[in-house]
Amino acid sequence: MVKAVVAWVVLAATGAVWAGKTVVDPPLKVLTYDVDNKRLAGYMTAYDARGFDLKDAKGKIESVGWARVQPRNIYVLQQRAFGDDANAEQWLGLGALLLNIDDETAPPLAERAFREALKKDDKVGDIIARIKAESRAGASHENDGPDGVGGADGEAAVTGAFIPDFGGASLSRAWPDLSDAQTAAAIEDAKTFAERTKQQINDSLRLYETKYFLFYTDLDDAEARKWQGLMDKMYARLIEMFALEKGRNIWKGKALVFVFQKASDYQKFQITMHHTNPGSSAGMCHSFSNGDVHIAFYRDENEMRFAHVMVHETVHGFVHRYKSPVPVLSWVNEGLAEWLSMELLPNYRSRKVIRQEAAEMLFETGGSLRGMLAAQHIQPWQYGVATSLTDFMIEYKRRAYVEFIQAIKSGKPWEDAFEHQFGMPIDKFLVGFGRSMKIDAVTR
Repeated sequence: MVKAVVAWVVLAATGAVWAGKTVVDPPLKVLTYDVDNKRLAGYMTAYDARGFDLKDAKGKIESVGWARVQPRNIYVLQQRAFGDDANAEQWLGLGALLLNIDDETAPPLAERAFREALKKDDKVGDIIARIKAESRAGASHENDGPDGVGGADGEAAVTGAFIPDFGGASLSRAWPDLSDAQTAAAIEDAKTFAERTKQQINDSLRLYETKYFLFYTDLDDAEARKWQGLMDKMYARLIEMFALEKGRNIWKGKALVFVFQKASDYQKFQITMHHTNPGSSAGMCHSFSNGDVHIAFYRDENEMRFAHVMVHETVHGFVHRYKSPVPVLSWVNEGLAEWLSMELLPNYRSRKVIRQEAAEMLFETGGSLRGMLAAQHIQPWQYGVATSLTDFMIEYKRRAYVEFIQAIKSGKPWEDAFEHQFGMPIDKFLVGFGRSMKIDAVTR
């Protein structure tokens, strides 16, 4: 069975496979069935990493997420859409998509797609190997963290395998600087998406635009401006922490943010607009291969908990856009997101409380992190531990911590980056961390 949440295929900034929707011209006749055996009939007019547009006999267009389609039908539909002139890039994209579907029939189909890519270009073997490696390191998030926070960079989420730029270009290539015209176009694209959201989810959404955010909400004016202000404050704090020049805009245009009064609207938004199962989450950050960042929440009745989720998810968007598309480890991503929430909202969960809870968890495990450092997605109990470890790293050498993130985003293996920046292997550093937590020994 296909998972309700599929890890979307993500490219380096200059990648072409899923950089945007591919228009199918002429439209492709479709007659197939989804995972629930619902009939899908009409014409495919366009497709991308998330799904395809299906036009029915009356001209109505429905967005069908790949998560709804059986793997064998995904393969057949895309093969037909490619046509006889399919190139290696297209087969690589299909293989990567299938590789991230939790169905026993998907991996053989992915291998078939990769073989087709090799037939088109025998030099893509290294790229295929990297796709597979990155797929193992960046599958979709399934476990919610504390307080309904989604997973990293994607958040019960959307960030999946990264495909290197076709032709062997480095995944670590920096996000490109945009011209004024490109920035304006990106903002216009985001507003167009927001208008579709208003039409399909909630026509009461209003735009509050800042220098860095397009903030759409149906909250009353006073509250909307309050939360808009928190996001600007958080962004300024991140810019300061990462030593970026004041006023620097790292977003592609601006980050697109939705805050819904009702949980039902939030859930409908995730399912309809992003083809994502929100589960029990209170917020998600969707980070896309083309550099776009969409963040959405519903207004939890607990104000501080809502503020915490808002900061947490927005940090994930910032990390995605920082330097390059290279993903960071789950414990690094979640640790930083929780750490900044702790810094900005000390009255919600203080440093003392978080450290005490983390120490109690480590005491119960005998000091073992139980694979947290290598986990694709850390467990809920590990969030506090990751936060405390992040806090300890920043207290020890703040500049080294920032340079550690920078090194990872430049493509350096994380353990090498850690040892170079902190002057010791991670295992030795964990000894000091354990002592700070009054734990005899902290191990992986």
